[in-house]
Amino acid sequence: MSRRDDIVARKARLVERIANQRRQLAERVEAVQPLIRLTDKAMAAVNKVRAHPGLVAIGIGVVFALRPKRAIAWLRRGFFVWRTARWAQRSLASVLAQELNRN
Repeated sequence: MSRRDDIVARKARLVERIANQRRQLAERVEAVQPLIRLTDKAMAAVNKVRAHPGLVAIGIGVVFALRPKRAIAWLRRGFFVWRTARWAQRSLASVLAQELNRN
């Protein structure tokens, strides 16, 4: 084989490898698509809350005034959810980083 034939053959192998990687990536993205949609919805809700902090504060104040025990219970639950979400975010980032480094 000539040098040109070697280059053409190598290019063909690389193009095939790239196509396989694209298929694998598409499969992986498809598998996590529901999670991505849920995350998008959650982020939209968070952005709405951040845009209206006064309303959130008023709502929390009303709940505390009317039902302080229930408000404290919900604060505990909210803290647990927040802590769990942070853990999940870090874990997911770690898993994705490992997966990207493996390939």
